[in-house]
Amino acid sequence: MKEQIYNAQRETIEENLESSMKAMVESFDTEDFKEGVAHFIEKREANFTGK
Repeated sequence: MKEQIYNAQRETIEENLESSMKAMVESFDTEDFKEGVAHFIEKREANFTGK
């Protein structure tokens, strides 16, 4: 997130949209993303690990 904000200052809108989409897609493979979905579906507290 911090990197995206920093990069947004020197990227064009098109470059920023592309890099933002890439970062979002990469986040779908993280353990925290899977935990976020599971905690929502199971209606329980989330246990995020930063991975």
